[in-house]
Amino acid sequence: MESTSLYAHADLYDAVFGRVEPAEVDFLAGLLAGATHGGRRVLSLGCGTGRLEAALAARGVRWVGLDLSPAMLRVARRRDPAGHAVAARMESMPFAGAEFAGALAGLLSFSYVVGGQARRDTVRRLGDLLLPEAPVILEVPMAWRPRALQGVSERLEGAAGFEFRYLDLASEDDAGAVLHTRLRVWSEGRTAERYAPLTVFTPGGIRELLTREGLFANVQFFAPWESASATDTPPPDCLRAVVVARRTA
Repeated sequence: MESTSLYAHADLYDAVFGRVEPAEVDFLAGLLAGATHGGRRVLSLGCGTGRLEAALAARGVRWVGLDLSPAMLRVARRRDPAGHAVAARMESMPFAGAEFAGALAGLLSFSYVVGGQARRDTVRRLGDLLLPEAPVILEVPMAWRPRALQGVSERLEGAAGFEFRYLDLASEDDAGAVLHTRLRVWSEGRTAERYAPLTVFTPGGIRELLTREGLFANVQFFAPWESASATDTPPPDCLRAVVVARRTA
């Protein structure tokens, strides 16, 4: 098989991750329904090829997407020309003023912001940009003991599939732990990989990150895309959660 760098080849990435689960769209559309009246926009962090954003646009949600990969953004713009896709880092979002009715980060994208200062800067920028009561919705890896995930993997078999593996521990801090990871995808005889550090949050770590400066409150944890699963504390066997908080007034 031909091997190549993952994020330079958005078509290969999209062949594996381009499909959207209806439950995911229902969950997000439900949380955003009240916030986006009047055409107010939602900010998507790490929007990639725009798979989720286009699905939400079909429900009437206007979106602005952020990603570092120009190739990914080109696909996102083709998928929904009415959306607005910007090449930028999460820590330095190029917008001004509180203008967004919500923010979301799917497919673990928020967790690729590593380092305490970078994470705090990202949360502060979200605080600057979100309207009062706007939801922030983060899909993140989570564990009560993050270092225990070393060697754990997730795999989707098939002609188009992937393997995601936690490798060794890079560091620990008050948010959880940073682990080195490898993501390998394949489709139609081609493969691509990405090696990157990723933050695995503890429940207390991400709650503290969001609330420590009074920018967000009402933190809840959900099993991915299950709206009836809201809890103040995720179960001990949780490996991934959707974290929802609200911008304070």
